[in-house]
Amino acid sequence: AYSDLWGCSTATFAVVGDFDAAEVQALAKTLLGDWKSKTPFQRVARGHVVVKPVNKMIETPDKANATFTAGMRVEIDDEDPDQPALMLGNYIFGGNTASRLWDRLRQKEGWTYGTSSRLNTPTKDKGADWTATAILAPQNAKKLEAGFKEELTKILTTGVTPEEVEKAKKTWLQEQGLRRSEDRGLLGSLTNNEYYGRTFAWQAAVETKASFSVPIF
Repeated sequence: AYSDLWGCSTATFAVVGDFDAAEVQALAKTLLGDWKSKTPFQRVARGHVVVKPVNKMIETPDKANATFTAGMRVEIDDEDPDQPALMLGNYIFGGNTASRLWDRLRQKEGWTYGTSSRLNTPTKDKGADWTATAILAPQNAKKLEAGFKEELTKILTTGVTPEEVEKAKKTWLQEQGLRRSEDRGLLGSLTNNEYYGRTFAWQAAVETKASFSVPIF
């Protein structure tokens, strides 16, 4: 039950902006200090799971649009030496609106209203997953799936161009800086760093590695 599991016995609290630290600490203690967790905290591990490949269609005749989803499990965590290169490779493939997926499926073919891919890499557990999605009209499903497979095969067999790499590095690094300039993104980074015993030096190292990595995705 909610009352058995939720509480602040083990919690990370972050504040950004113009504030008085002592005042915020006193307020947090007043509001949350007595909110104790009945159940001891234990981090939920997210290890690698081997999943057999499957191609399945779920009919939803009451819906006007369809959703295409493809994915796979990847046995890495965010400290794996290949992670920065894989991240940048995914960024080129489908991680932004100038990506190969967007250019082919949306801009050139017009098969989708929106498409993207994402590499979700956890901390401390080698249980990453890579997914790609697209929203489309049902009649375009077969064409879009074929186009997706073509683009995936192409990047896996012929790689990426130096121009794509340099452009991806520049725009991705700009996005990281923008995220840190926004309160919501900064709060997320502060709490995660506190929880995992990191500082922003860790993020800086990742960005440096990505800047010098050649994507192998």
